[in-house]
This record gives sequence, structure tokens and C-alpha cells, in this order.
Amino acid sequence: MGTENKMNALFRRFNRDEKGNMALMMALSTVVILGAVGAAVDFSVVANADSKAQSIADSSALAAAIHVKNHGSQPSSKSEGPYGTYTAKELGYEVPGWVIDGAEGMRVDVTYDDNAKEAKVKVSGKTLPTFAQLMGHDSLPFSAETTVKYYDVELKDPASIALVLDNSGSMAWDDKPVVFRNNGSHYTPSDAIPRIDALKTSAKNFMTSLDNLVGDQGLTQIGNRVLRTGMLAYNYQTINTRTVHMKWGTLSDGNINSMKASGGTNSAPPMDTASTWMSLEEAVHKLEHGKDPLKFVIFMTDGVNTSGNTGWVPDDTTGYWRKWSCSWWSCRYNYYSESDYPTYNFAANGFEEGENRLLSNDETLADCQRMKDAGVKVYTIGFALESGWYEENTYSKGKMQYEFIDEDTTNSAYAFLQGCASSPKEFVKAENAESLEKAFETIGNDIVQEIIRISN
Repeated sequence: MGTENKMNALFRRFNRDEKGNMALMMALSTVVILGAVGAAVDFSVVANADSKAQSIADSSALAAAIHVKNHGSQPSSKSEGPYGTYTAKELGYEVPGWVIDGAEGMRVDVTYDDNAKEAKVKVSGKTLPTFAQLMGHDSLPFSAETTVKYYDVELKDPASIALVLDNSGSMAWDDKPVVFRNNGSHYTPSDAIPRIDALKTSAKNFMTSLDNLVGDQGLTQIGNRVLRTGMLAYNYQTINTRTVHMKWGTLSDGNINSMKASGGTNSAPPMDTASTWMSLEEAVHKLEHGKDPLKFVIFMTDGVNTSGNTGWVPDDTTGYWRKWSCSWWSCRYNYYSESDYPTYNFAANGFEEGENRLLSNDETLADCQRMKDAGVKVYTIGFALESGWYEENTYSKGKMQYEFIDEDTTNSAYAFLQGCASSPKEFVKAENAESLEKAFETIGNDIVQEIIRISN
């Protein structure tokens, strides 16, 4: 058989072998799918790095421009103000592990142009890729730049910020739910971390951004101080040993690192205290510089309340009724379920519809409303509340323990936090540690826009 006939026979056999064709198609499809997934992961990592870099660049450029405006000249050394090259770690930031060498691997360059009257910051670094490594790339670069005119920026208004932070037992759980395989087995995502650790990192980065922006708020700056902060850590009650009363400047790393996860959840006491704190801030600021401050409360929790006072709450949707009745020996409430007496007209016979329930949510919402009515902007963050199974990070009889968050719990928690927030845009969902970091950054940027004026 000639060469041409052999080739024709081979192609005819290949065309008839549908199993071979399908195997080849499946192999090619798998490569394409894996490539797409890997590329998407790498893109997401770089996008997160870009976002973090941009936040640091924005904050650092604002701080540099404010320094020149307040001092009349640019600093000549780091001891005088923002100057030269730093790592993100030197500036106090913590950076997730997808940046090579973490915060030490993120470079921050601060420069000044006196001719253009502007401060410029460039932040750069490299991420550790997954799929790109298969293509011969051991890193992917990222960068961000911000330029701010010296005299286009000024501190517009002083501010007071209180953090109300959940330290209950569930804050020891992982931030990400376990993942189930098709065969029913499961695994914990490799990047899952305890929620309390994620909170510490986000809160410290938030404080670093504020600290870099407003500068020294110590005793030597009396008369020029503009920022006060405080922290209320809570579980089933306000944790006094971790409370940081409102003070000039920002919370220290030590303040934030004191947080631990334990106990039940009752946000009513700390929110009541936050309301009291905010009511006293105007007098403190007026003594300092004669101005009324902007007031902010940031309330973060990973669930609804589980402890606190209980009592009757009127509610026309429960189908549960009560009526005060007296006999010759005593008086008391009698309770009835509508489902047990479907034909009885409870309302017409003087019964009240409602239920006995935990009051912590209602008390918290009342505190939120009181603050909103007084001009306080209330931000709320719902953290790690997506439905699923979560590692508790505790063991019983040698086995890891898990807890389940169902969809009703998720929706109830979100509704509670939406009701507390000043408006829908002040409520933020943070599904995991990365989202929590972004939530604090978003809130920080919102606050900065209110306390700093940048001319266009």
C-alpha cells in the first residue's frame, strides 16, 4: 500500500473512532477550562493587589500633601514627614499573603514636585501567581499611583470614630465555609483564617490609614488635634478590659490585638455606650478647636444576638396572643396560639398579638436610631454570614467541630444590620477576610472624603 493510501486509511479509521475523538475533545476542553479558571484566579489576585495598592497610595499622597500645606515646605527626611521610599510594613500596613514578601514586598515611593505644587505616591509590588507559573511566570507585577496638589487639600472637619466590634465565640470560626466535593467529602479552603484574626488585620490597617492622614495627635499638638477614636469590644456584654475610651489619635496595635473570641452575643450594651460617647464628643472638640465634629460609628458583627434581656414585643404577624386576666387569687397574662383556635377572634376580644423574644436586636436598633437622629453616621458590616458549614477551630474527642449557618440566619442578620445602618450604602457585606479588608477601606475612604476637602 502506498504512502498516500496508508494516510487515507489512517484518517478514515480516526474519523470512525468516536471514542478517541471524544477523549481528545475532553482533554482539550479540560485544558481550556483549567486555563480559564487559573487565569481568573490570577486576575483576581492582581486586582486585589491593585486595589490595596491604590488605597495605600491615596492615603499616603493625601498625608504628604497635607504635611506640605500645614508646614509650608516638603520634608527633607523621614523624621520630618512623608519622604522617600518605604515598605508598606514600615507605614504600618498588613498585606495578605498573595503579595510576594507581604507588606515588606510592597514598595511605597513618596515624591514632591514644588514646581507643580503636588505630592505623588507610587505603590508597587508583585503577586504570587498560580496558573501563570505554568506559563513560565514566577510573579505578576502590580502598581498604583496618586497625585494630590498641596493647596487643593485641607482637613475640612474634625471627626470622632467609635468601633463596636464583635468578639463573641463565633469569631473564632473560619472566615470561609468548608467546600464539599461531589463524593460528599469536604475540605477547608487553604486560605481560610479565624475571623478574629481577619478583624484585627482590617482594624489595624484602618487605623494606620487614619494615622498617616492626620499625623501626630499627641499632647504637643493641643489646639490642632482633629481626630478622636475609641473601641468597644463585646460578646454577651461589653468587655471592659478591651474597651478603649474615646481619645485623641488612633487605636494602637496593642489595643486591637487584645481582642479574643469567646462567649455569646449581645450588641445592645456596647451600642448604648457608643451612643453616650457620641453625645459627649461635641463638647470635647469645642474645647479643643471650637468646631463640631463629624461623628461615625462602625458596628461589625458575624451574627445576630444570642443573649440579653427577653420580653414581650407586639407584632401583628406572629399568630401568638396574650391577655391580662385576673382571678380572685392572682393576675397574670394568658397566652394562646392562633393555630390552636383558628376560628376565635382574638383581636375583637381584647387580646394583643406579639411574642416573647430576645430584646437585644430591638434594643440595638433603638440605639442605632438614637444616634442617627443625633447626626451620627452609623456603618454596619456583616462578616462571614454566608450560609454553609464553618470550622469552629475547636476539637471534641479528637475531631474538629463545625457549625452551620442557614439562609434564614443570614437573611435575619443582614436585615438587622441594614436596619441599624444610616442608609443602605452604609451597610456592607463582607463574606470573608479579603472582603472585610475592603469593607474597612471603603468606609475609611468615605470618612476621609467627609473630613478632607480636595479642590477640583
